Amino acid sequence: MGKQAHRTIIVGIIVVLIALVVGSYYSLTAARITARSQAVRIARTQGHIERADFFAQYNRQSTYYCVGGYDQHRPNTYKYVLINGHTGRLRAISGDQSLPDQARSIVQESQHPKKITRVALGYHRHQLVWEVTYFNRDHTVGYYLLNFKNTKIIQIIDNL
Repeated sequence: MGKQAHRTIIVGIIVVLIALVVGSYYSLTAARITARSQAVRIARTQGHIERADFFAQYNRQSTYYCVGGYDQHRPNTYKYVLINGHTGRLRAISGDQSLPDQARSIVQESQHPKKITRVALGYHRHQLVWEVTYFNRDHTVGYYLLNFKNTKIIQIIDNL
């Protein structure tokens, strides 16, 4: 085989590998993108939210999807619509738009993590909580559970 044939084979292998990586990425993120778009649609139609600007998925004992935005009927009121991933039941909760940032700040100030990966709203033992997940500087994972309204610490799991 000549040099041209080797180059063609190598370029072909590289193109196939790139296609596999891109295809894998899209297939792995498609479920989350679909869940987000469905949750936002449900929050707008059934939860009466407009200008949705917050989305999170909570996975502990159950899966919950949370969408935050302004109430269609009371435009100055911010609320969160919590959707049970199993039953589809909705719960609308009035709350300040800055609550996820407050939860993030509590973890940032107390743990000084390398990176906060997400802030999600869900239920822990029948209590409405913010779950903040993060990476420590030593590459371990940590979780904070904070009360929804007053952001008091409920549980800390660190160095997993």
